[in-house]
Amino acid sequence: MRQYKTDKGGKVAVKKTKERLSKLCSTYKITRKELYKGGTWKIHFTTSCGYRGEVHFYHDGNYKTTIYHK
Repeated sequence: MRQYKTDKGGKVAVKKTKERLSKLCSTYKITRKELYKGGTWKIHFTTSCGYRGEVHFYHDGNYKTTIYHK
């Protein structure tokens, strides 16, 4: 059951990341999707506007934080 919730959370996390990035910049690319041991989804991205970073979500797909890389 937990695996199902985690998989569903990953799909929700990608969908929410796409929504956030579309507001930030018109063209973006999700470069990597990772699930860490603590249950945090990390969705790495780059945009045509020059932003790079990762968006973090809890295992169930609820938003946690966004970190930008320089």
